[in-house]
Amino acid sequence: MGMNANRRQTENDVDSAGYRRGRVPAWLPIVAGVLAVAIMIVMGICVLRKDDGAPKTTSPGTRDAEAQGKMAVAKPVGGGKLVGRWLRLDGSYVLEITSVSPDGRVDAAYFNPNPIHVSKAEASSEKGEVQLFVELRDRGYDGNYYTLAYDRVRDCLAGVYHQLAMGQEYDVEFVRMAR
Repeated sequence: MGMNANRRQTENDVDSAGYRRGRVPAWLPIVAGVLAVAIMIVMGICVLRKDDGAPKTTSPGTRDAEAQGKMAVAKPVGGGKLVGRWLRLDGSYVLEITSVSPDGRVDAAYFNPNPIHVSKAEASSEKGEVQLFVELRDRGYDGNYYTLAYDRVRDCLAGVYHQLAMGQEYDVEFVRMAR
């Protein structure tokens, strides 16, 4: 046998296509490294940039404590301006408020389009702004709640729907329905 037949392959043995004989292409680790860095940069940008249209997420315990704390400190209100039927703009959800007592207790019903049990509804006034808290407890509504504020200029209720099972929050708006 000749000398070439017994020769061992060395690092410099590269064929015409850029492949090392019996090994991965020489350029593959470089491309993989560049792609990994590019992916990390894109992921970092996505994490730093918040999409305002996306649902916000917070822990259920934090949301409950914040909402209950706000309602407990706020002053009660007579809420004649809250009485009525309110339609959520992004669906067929209806919030019906039949009365608001001077101590802030609210008689409310919620429909999607069928009735959903309202376990708690309270109104208050904080810094002259009428606030409404509505908690739902029914199948598929395990403590989900609304924190809303009455906008007297636009005659609407605007705020956040807290969807506990998914850990998400949605900006919502209800408009008064014609009688």
